[in-house]
Amino acid sequence: MQGAVEYAKSLEFNAHSDYKTVLPQFGKVDANVCPVHYDYGDEGKPFYIRGPNKSVGEANKIVNKLNAKRGEDNFVI
Repeated sequence: MQGAVEYAKSLEFNAHSDYKTVLPQFGKVDANVCPVHYDYGDEGKPFYIRGPNKSVGEANKIVNKLNAKRGEDNFVI
């Protein structure tokens, strides 16, 4: 979960508003000791799917942010 949050931050997105609420449930688990490496995105590119509760306008804002951060065609939708 920490890796996904850091990945989102690298793209200038914030974690979901519930993230801070859920985080204490993990207790003192140190994410850095996980022996598994996770790659985020799709073949090195951010991957975006519009969720059922996102309006077209909200989705366009996300795509525009990805365009600004990564350039056109440097992410998967």
